[in-house]
Amino acid sequence: MAEGVMKNIVLKNNLDWKIESAGTESYHVGENPDRRAIKSCSNNGIDISKQVARKITVNDFSDFDIVYSLAEEVNNEIETFLKSNNSTGEFKFLLDEVYPGESKSVPDPYYGNEKDFAIAFELIETACETILKKFTSADSKFL
Repeated sequence: MAEGVMKNIVLKNNLDWKIESAGTESYHVGENPDRRAIKSCSNNGIDISKQVARKITVNDFSDFDIVYSLAEEVNNEIETFLKSNNSTGEFKFLLDEVYPGESKSVPDPYYGNEKDFAIAFELIETACETILKKFTSADSKFL
């Protein structure tokens, strides 16, 4: 959902940002998003039905300025992944953009219902809108 939400925000703001998502596990590689995620995004005017899951690579940490994670266990897996590959890279919790330093996870809606996906969508959208403001503000060092 985060990829679709951020891509939608970037498109609406005519930005040339590269946005992709990847997982730390391989059991969904090649699959489309969960039908409930597709529905939640569709309810908000975003089509993620064509997205395809892939696994994170070491190159992602050089290809992207920041890698965001949505959950503590993912953050831990990324840290382990980087150490095992003798690599470094910037990664942080997505919700740290809204709640700096709190290391909050987006609640995983997978074992929940459509309401849980709607809650996750709202948190993700808020964080993505905050990222837009942060990196496009007049005093941003990234302009």
